[in-house]
Amino acid sequence: QMLSYSAPQFPARIGSVANVYANRFFMISMLSATALGLYSVALKVASGMQLIQNAFMLTWLPFFYEILKKDDFKKRFLEVYSYILALLSVIVLILTLFSKEIILLLTNANYVESHKMVGILAYYYALFILKDVVDVGVKVTNKTQYNSYIYLFVSTLNVGLLFVLVPKYQLEGVCLSLLLSNLSLIPSTNFE
Repeated sequence: QMLSYSAPQFPARIGSVANVYANRFFMISMLSATALGLYSVALKVASGMQLIQNAFMLTWLPFFYEILKKDDFKKRFLEVYSYILALLSVIVLILTLFSKEIILLLTNANYVESHKMVGILAYYYALFILKDVVDVGVKVTNKTQYNSYIYLFVSTLNVGLLFVLVPKYQLEGVCLSLLLSNLSLIPSTNFE
């Protein structure tokens, strides 16, 4: 039973890794070492959202399964989703507004240009949290194969966007590609 639940998700894990790391090949071949350094700094600052995601995941599923036992679980779920969305929006806004100061605090003036990408990348990471929230329908109904379909679609979209956006927008194209492909995670996951 565990194998039938988890095995269909194996391609999803491959797609997830491909979605996150495909941009490295484009950056190495199309961007300068300076751009790579700026991207690395922006990514490190924005990856603070990953700490929030990890903490969230430790509490979300047990909390969700408790909500699921209630008669009005749909209403409660929507309320919780609204609170999570509002909280994430505030966190991303704060990271965006104070990105220059955070970068100057953590590095030096040579990397201050990377502050322009922090907001986009923070939003990119926040979308993983939202995906974890809307993803529960797939888990509850045991239709985990849909995770593989979703991530293969998102990875393909990401690579296509990288081909189009990186030559035109350079480093910002990498960030936009990540954001746009992750934006497609939410509606494609929320089919239940």
